[in-house]
Amino acid sequence: YPQSKPWVLSSGRIIAPFIARVGDSGEPVGVFLYTDDDGATWEMSNWIRWPADPRGVGIWEIHGSEQNDGRVRVFARNLAYDQSRPDSVLLTTTGTGIAKGRPLVFDEEVRYAGLQSCQNRPQVFSLRGTRSCLLMGDASVDQSTRQLPYLTASMYFSRSSGNDYAAGPALTPGGVHCAYPEGIEHDGGIYIAFTGEYPDDYRNIVGAKVDPSPDPDRFYLWPRRRELSSRDWSGPPELVD
Repeated sequence: YPQSKPWVLSSGRIIAPFIARVGDSGEPVGVFLYTDDDGATWEMSNWIRWPADPRGVGIWEIHGSEQNDGRVRVFARNLAYDQSRPDSVLLTTTGTGIAKGRPLVFDEEVRYAGLQSCQNRPQVFSLRGTRSCLLMGDASVDQSTRQLPYLTASMYFSRSSGNDYAAGPALTPGGVHCAYPEGIEHDGGIYIAFTGEYPDDYRNIVGAKVDPSPDPDRFYLWPRRRELSSRDWSGPPELVD
């Protein structure tokens, strides 16, 4: 199953994320196809595995991006997340092999990313300077993260493009059922599109513009940390001071 859009690495190598079903049980595993000759030939990385739950679902909707240290950072949606742990909705690992001619190999250890958020497909895109933006939902905006697990479209920011994204502002009000956000920085602003289910609309394509985008030479205080103060998902999470 093809996942989110491919990523062009600084070396010129192109990586494209997929989910494959393997074995008699059809276990889902993450893989990346990669090409060093602009798509004429393709190779495949090793598997990225996460134990599936009894329904046979686990790792899903993976996304790859390039860290500032030259490794490939992978985020993935965890369909087998633990409802008692709000830090379990997003999985992450890293890989080596940015250089052309070398195999793309990911760490065997996959872990919780630690970002306490909603269930959603992650997407990373580069900003000016060293900062990058991760698009997902935000559990601090919505109260029903278990029943409707991807309600908002929110921005998270990192200066390393690693596993250290801080929660930025939400782009939609709580209660709007959003999914699959995609974004890009262009001409000093950030343009974002996602599917949105409003009370009278179903699966419309909704857009948002953030202008200006974060200044690469400035530091910012974002609305909250990676962690939510409440570990109880039965009620509305509280913001961390």
